[in-house]
Order: sequence, then structure tokens, then C-alpha cells
Amino acid sequence: MKELELVELKKYILILCEEYGNEFSGARFKIWLQILKDYDFAAIKRALEACLCECTFFPRIADVLRHLHAAENPKLKAAEAWADVLQGLQTSTPPTNECSKKIVRLLGGIKELSMCPSRDLAFKRLEFLKLHEEYTKNAILPSKILIDSEISKKISEG
Repeated sequence: MKELELVELKKYILILCEEYGNEFSGARFKIWLQILKDYDFAAIKRALEACLCECTFFPRIADVLRHLHAAENPKLKAAEAWADVLQGLQTSTPPTNECSKKIVRLLGGIKELSMCPSRDLAFKRLEFLKLHEEYTKNAILPSKILIDSEISKKISEG
């Protein structure tokens, strides 16, 4: 890791510490650095930002790695998250993952999704997967209007 990246990583960790009211020892930083050294720095930043948005408690290195690995395969992570949403539809409980919660709210909420006919649920699934992949890549959700127009375009194309 380059010197500038090292300084920026320390800044990100300090932001996490401030947000969660934790301290981060030099020894702990060295361990994190040893584990993260082979990853792309931009991916590390996105993973730390995702942790900041999603974690209720100060993230452990395993949380950061989970986000790093999910970013390597966003389609798989989105499919797993959709399976969690489907399970929640059966019990009318919202998903536990913050990203999935936000997307479900954007799609009308768990109650709205649970009342969808199965053919409409397939379209909601496409929207969910697209939003989830976008969130995994950028740590922000795109406009639902943009997603609706993209899905409508795909449906009309074939």
C-alpha cells in the first residue's frame, strides 16, 4: 500500500472511530493493514464506506472483508439478499440487512411486496437486484425513477 493510501486509510478508520465512539490501537491497525494489503485501495474505501452505512456497531475486519468479497461478486450478494427478502415476505418481516431494508422501502415496503402478484414480484426482483448491485458498487442507491425506466426498456426490448 502506498504512503498516501496509508494516510487515507488512517483517516477512514478515524472517521469510523468517531462515528462509533471507539478507539483503534496501533497494533490493531497493523493487523488490519496486514490483512488488507493485497486488496485494491479503492475497493477498501468502498468497503469501509459500506460498513459505515450498514454496521450498527464498529465493524470488525471480517465486516470489511465481507464487503470486499461481495464487491467482487455483486450479483451473488444481490441474489442472497433477495432470498432474505423472500423469506421476510412469508413472515411479513423486513430484511435485517440495512441495504436490503433501504431497497425494500424504495420498492414500496415489505407489505407492498408481500401483496404483489407473482408476475409483478418478478419485476420487483429485477428492480431489487439492479438496486442492490448498484449499492454494492457505489454505496449509494440510484433513483428509483432511473431503475423503472431501465427495466421498462428491457421489457419492451424483449
